[in-house]
Amino acid sequence: MLFRVINIDVKSAFSAEKVICLTALLGYSVAALLFLFSPRIILLPKYWVQQVLVLLIIDCGLSMILYRTKNSVGIICILLLEYAILLLISYPESDDLQIATVLMFVLISESNFKLKGFSGFFLSVIFIGVFVISRPSEPIWSSNFFTPSATDLIAFCFFSLFTSSLTTLLHMYQSIAVREMQTIKQLENNIHKLTNVNIDFQDYAAAIGFQSIENERKRISREIHDTIGYSLTNIIMMMEAASDITPQDSEKLSSLIEITRTQAQMSLQETRRALRELRINEQEQISGQKAINKLITIFEKVTGVEVSIEYGNIPLVLPDEVNSFLYRMIQEGLTNAFKHGKATRISIYFWMTEQKILYIHVRDNGIGDTGEIIEGIGIAGMKERAEKLHGKVEARYVFDGFQLFAEIPL
Repeated sequence: MLFRVINIDVKSAFSAEKVICLTALLGYSVAALLFLFSPRIILLPKYWVQQVLVLLIIDCGLSMILYRTKNSVGIICILLLEYAILLLISYPESDDLQIATVLMFVLISESNFKLKGFSGFFLSVIFIGVFVISRPSEPIWSSNFFTPSATDLIAFCFFSLFTSSLTTLLHMYQSIAVREMQTIKQLENNIHKLTNVNIDFQDYAAAIGFQSIENERKRISREIHDTIGYSLTNIIMMMEAASDITPQDSEKLSSLIEITRTQAQMSLQETRRALRELRINEQEQISGQKAINKLITIFEKVTGVEVSIEYGNIPLVLPDEVNSFLYRMIQEGLTNAFKHGKATRISIYFWMTEQKILYIHVRDNGIGDTGEIIEGIGIAGMKERAEKLHGKVEARYVFDGFQLFAEIPL
């Protein structure tokens, strides 16, 4: 079954936004370290060093706000503020593009993952173009600071465009993956619902089948009663009439005897026909191990769950009430394992002791738990059936799933 082969939860899927948030924190940390350990920091005014650190902290705070922002206008405004901070930090030290490259990488990643479609890519291209154009043409503050070389700018543009293209593709892939996972999840839910409906239908069909057989038995029983009762009544009346006929009226007596014989033959034929129909219905109604095997076969085909069964040393023929209990218990165990336990494998085991006590285990590898078991109608019904047979039923969680246990004296 599809939902057994592919089991994906959208909530546990890869969250690109969280990764981008962590990337932003890492990027700002790297930018701060590059700035603090730069050999030229001693050439900068002291107040500017403090301002750069404050701007990096503000930039980091804006990224955290961006992570929670869903409105497109708000996202663009925050990105523009981050870009303005990037220009302020990188402008005085324009010949060293290391810090600018790190901050641009963070900004491009946020743009492509927060904006839909190719909007982030186009905005990133604008950011890169404005950054290159805005580079100062004269030294700033000191002759030790020069404008960036053409090679550095080309390398910066290439890296930034490559980053923008890569993050755009990753965002598109992530969007497609999320949609596919949502579709698979929806298919899984639909298939699970259909399977539950199919199981309920099988239960309903089985119940209707048993009821139909019982109704047919009652009909045949009434027919036998009516046929034999009517025929015997007629025969008795004709025999009484024959006893009143005098021996001299032999012709009338012979006629009455012939009618009585014909009535008896008709009654015998009707009785045989009714008994033949009853025998056919009994042959069609399977029980015991055959009924259990049929139940398991249908369940495996419908759900795709693997079911193994071992009958151990139990006899082939069991009392009808025991067969009925075993069938209902296994049916309930299979249904619970699939519906509630999400099991993929179920094991059923029988064994009978020397004291003629029958033990039944139904165990699955579904969702286990350590809490208290809340008994539903199914388990409560099994316990009532077991008590009528002077037995008991227990339900408990095990380390790798759930188990139903029954003990029935024979």
